[in-house]
Amino acid sequence: MNAARRFPFRWTVAWLWTLCAVAASAQTPMPGCFEEYTQWSLPNGAKARLGKGTIEALAYSPDGRTLAVGGDVGIWIYDARTGMELALIKGHSGSVYSLAYSSDGQTIASGSGDRTIRIWDAQTGTHLRTLTGHTGDVDSLAYSPDGQTIASGSGDRTIRIWDAQTGAHLRTLTGHTGRVNSVAYSSDGQTIASGSGDRTVRIWDAQTGAHLRTLTGHTGRVDSVAYSPNGQTIASGNSGVDWTVRIWDAQTGAHLRTLTGYMGRVNSVAYSPDGQTIASGNGGSGDETVRIWDAQTGAHLRTLTGHISRVNSVAYSPDGQTIASSGDETVRIWDAQTGALLRTLTGHTRGVGFVAYSPNGRNIASSGGYMNETIRIWNTETGELLRALTGHTGGVDSVAYSPNGRNIASSSNNVFGEGVHIWNARTGTLLRTIKINMLWDVDSVVYSPDGRTIASNSSDETIRIWNAETGKHLRTLT
Repeated sequence: MNAARRFPFRWTVAWLWTLCAVAASAQTPMPGCFEEYTQWSLPNGAKARLGKGTIEALAYSPDGRTLAVGGDVGIWIYDARTGMELALIKGHSGSVYSLAYSSDGQTIASGSGDRTIRIWDAQTGTHLRTLTGHTGDVDSLAYSPDGQTIASGSGDRTIRIWDAQTGAHLRTLTGHTGRVNSVAYSSDGQTIASGSGDRTVRIWDAQTGAHLRTLTGHTGRVDSVAYSPNGQTIASGNSGVDWTVRIWDAQTGAHLRTLTGYMGRVNSVAYSPDGQTIASGNGGSGDETVRIWDAQTGAHLRTLTGHISRVNSVAYSPDGQTIASSGDETVRIWDAQTGALLRTLTGHTRGVGFVAYSPNGRNIASSGGYMNETIRIWNTETGELLRALTGHTGGVDSVAYSPNGRNIASSSNNVFGEGVHIWNARTGTLLRTIKINMLWDVDSVVYSPDGRTIASNSSDETIRIWNAETGKHLRTLT
């Protein structure tokens, strides 16, 4: 039995954090410490989880000791210093799209695609209450500085204010004509800023819900808003045509400056705790970076590179020493002063699209589907990731084992005409690529029972038959 099942959540965190952190500092792995996280909180009869699921949201605890990461599996709690898994909180029936710690660190709020907000005890992982009322995904959450209320933004185009202690719905703020992607309280708790798909930032009175002003100028949806620590300015990130961060006067709504230079959309913005810098997460058109800016002048200070797909979220640690960013199935921790990469948290996926058992049942091959170019091979008994097969230039849509289990065939969205790949199942070596000189997606592949041919079907409404050994095209079924 693993550690998470032997002890209540509180003791799991304390025990793992203390013993495993000591082991990690001594560079001596402890059996049963963290390698069993794939077996935490499994349904009855399940043996292991293939990866940790997607990454949709992240949040530092107020003391900076833990990092919460939300996705389609639940909420993973990490040791922010070592990157080790401490616990998994489950309960939502949909992906976790937003997370927020209370200012005292005692509770965590999570917003989900199941249209609910759940409040959890941050020390024990106990579910305290569920807040219902939104009719769309809960995309953003923020605790008031005094911890008394919670603001939530939703795909239903509203902002709702809740009593954090009781879960009672206090008021609904309406006016946005697009989904509300981000909400933030000012440092004094008097106002709330919201960013929306309607290309605006709106400022609201936090006590009455009255609409105070609307900030316009973005030419596309506003995915992220953040108040400066002194409450004097607001930063907003734009995913539209202009790909900018805009800085606004929080009192008047006046546009102060625009941070430019991005080659892709700006998905997230965050102020450092001292208000001196702004971090932004970018994505698209080859600009999968975190950028650091001087908050006073708007000067570009440095660019953090390493992510290979869009950066969805950025957050400063409470002491301002590190920055966490999520993208390409990883969470990366950076030195905020130098931009050096300190550690990478791995094991997350963009979702599992297709799976196939090996003929002997010992392994499973999984593909991630759209925008995921990797095939993963897992041990079915332990859930251990054995190897990752990389080489597709488009998302992998299908995988199939040969009848003798020696090879794996995979199909992709067919970028550059590379439609079907054949791999050595034991080593992961790419044996051959079957070129299809068109931009039709290859949706599925299957071996014949004797393993001599492969059939593939495509979005051009044909089925093609190939020689499995040579890759030669034999015929087309129309």
